[in-house]
Amino acid sequence: MPAFVISIHLQGGAHNDYGVLSEAMKRENFTPANMAGFEEKEFACYGNLSLLHVTEIVKRVVASTGKGFSFAAANNKLTERQNRKLVHEKV
Repeated sequence: MPAFVISIHLQGGAHNDYGVLSEAMKRENFTPANMAGFEEKEFACYGNLSLLHVTEIVKRVVASTGKGFSFAAANNKLTERQNRKLVHEKV
């Protein structure tokens, strides 16, 4: 099962903009992967999705914040179980 890690930076994003982003990403079944960073957020996505599908979802959701943005998506080679453990350790 592919797993992706997505790192998102909102241009001129305030703290509450990242809160809106986090809630929108959760609704799309993305799991927050870091809680500490203010100027950038990371999310993990698990499932049988292609990189193209994941990036389309990210672009749609992040554009809804009304902020300029940049993001990177990477295929994570760890198993879903290992990823979930890492996500819980970072929280």
